[in-house]
Amino acid sequence: MSHNNLNSEKALNEIRILIKKNKLLKGNKLPNERLLSSVINCNRSYIRNALLILEREGLVSRKIGSGTFVNQSSIQSIEFKDVGIEKKDIQNSSFLKSIETRLSIEPYVFSSVAKVIKYQEKKKLRNKLDNIKKSKIWLDFKVRTYEFFYYIYQLSMNKYYINLFNEIVEDRKKLNFDGKLIKTKISRIVVMNSYLNLYKIYKSINENKSEETFDLSKEYLTNILISLHL
Repeated sequence: MSHNNLNSEKALNEIRILIKKNKLLKGNKLPNERLLSSVINCNRSYIRNALLILEREGLVSRKIGSGTFVNQSSIQSIEFKDVGIEKKDIQNSSFLKSIETRLSIEPYVFSSVAKVIKYQEKKKLRNKLDNIKKSKIWLDFKVRTYEFFYYIYQLSMNKYYINLFNEIVEDRKKLNFDGKLIKTKISRIVVMNSYLNLYKIYKSINENKSEETFDLSKEYLTNILISLHL
């Protein structure tokens, strides 16, 4: 193997590791080639080669004038790989149906909560959100994420929707959230990507922006469906 290939491969492996550990990203955006070269201590030409490979693999998208971004579907794939899940297993499970069910009601539920949520409830919701960010084990991450959503359903005071979501949660728990390696450490990028997306929803609820909450809730669930079908 040539010296050039060795350095390109080093850059590629280092970028993959740092992405999983969430050591590079600001949001979902990677640093520019110059900064990556400095962080990894590698020539910019090798960084450029590595980014081209990552783009061909579908892990990142490069937008002229904007930068390089990690794809949402790729972050989902990192999570699946962490816990030994095949995408086809998820597609054939009740998870897909649960997301479709939530998509039909959740934006309305969250929108209604944004109109009436009280100060102490906002604080409690923020605590549940921050608990997600503290997750290190995959199972804790899944449980805490569902607890965040469940609390919003409870705030709606709609018994039908609360019971429906509780049934969804219980179904996911019985199946260990479809995870095969549920006690494994979860990649930091998965946790932070989820946290940042849910923070947008929390922020709109906290600011009592009902219409924005509706749109963000719908966008969140739609992106999950899209990533499962890619």
